[in-house]
Amino acid sequence: MKPGERLSFEVTADALGEWAFHCHMLYHMEAGMFRKIVVTRNVDASS
Repeated sequence: MKPGERLSFEVTADALGEWAFHCHMLYHMEAGMFRKIVVTRNVDASS
């Protein structure tokens, strides 16, 4: 991707917990190319 571009994607998560979406180049991670995703159980608000 070029600097400043955005990317969207869907992920089907089947494992609870905290997961990292990142690049394995440390200077990329330091530049913001890292996101922590938290997968929790889907709780129905009407229950």
